[in-house]
Amino acid sequence: MAKNKNADYQGWKNYESWNIALWIDNDQGTYDMVREWAGELSGEDSVSDLADQIEALVEEDNPLADTTTMYTDLLQAAIDNADYYEIAQHYIDEMTTASKEEDAVMAAIDGKIAVEDNLLTSDC
Repeated sequence: MAKNKNADYQGWKNYESWNIALWIDNDQGTYDMVREWAGELSGEDSVSDLADQIEALVEEDNPLADTTTMYTDLLQAAIDNADYYEIAQHYIDEMTTASKEEDAVMAAIDGKIAVEDNLLTSDC
């Protein structure tokens, strides 16, 4: 993850953002889903769109959403305090890095094949 200039907690803007990203990273199904969303998005609105999707996911999974208590208010405040844009940017950056690494591997494989082809044709 690229370091945020305003990072206050473990390289993230705040504890809430870090915690949501941590839980996404540690649940394989959720992680794969968020990466799939990130891979499907393109254009200048992609980070904002992904941020909206992640926030909706967190809101939908809130076990206290249908209750009215002090704990509901505290949990909702934490959910609201997360920087979903920062979280979304993290996953888009991760997908971009993975794509560049895959491209580099494919170029290396292509280069190796080309060299092997040259060796084979020069032996004939």
